[in-house]
Amino acid sequence: MIHKALRVFRQFHKYTQLEAAERLGISKSYLSEIESGKKIINTDLLQKFADLYEMPVSSLVFFSETLHSSE
Repeated sequence: MIHKALRVFRQFHKYTQLEAAERLGISKSYLSEIESGKKIINTDLLQKFADLYEMPVSSLVFFSETLHSSE
C-alpha cells in the first residue's frame, strides 16, 4: 500500500499534488493516479519521493507496511 503512504507523507509536508508533482518532475495527474493506486511506481521514482521527503526509501516502505497492517 505504498500509494497510501506517499499521500500521507505529501499531506504531512503540506504539499499540494501540483507542488509535489512539480518537485518530482511528473504531472499532477500521474501523481494522482499513483496516490489512488491506479499506477505502480518504479524504484527511480520511489527514490525521488524519498529524496523529496528527506528520508531513505526503506522508511517509506516500512511506513507503508505499517499502514497496511493497521487496516
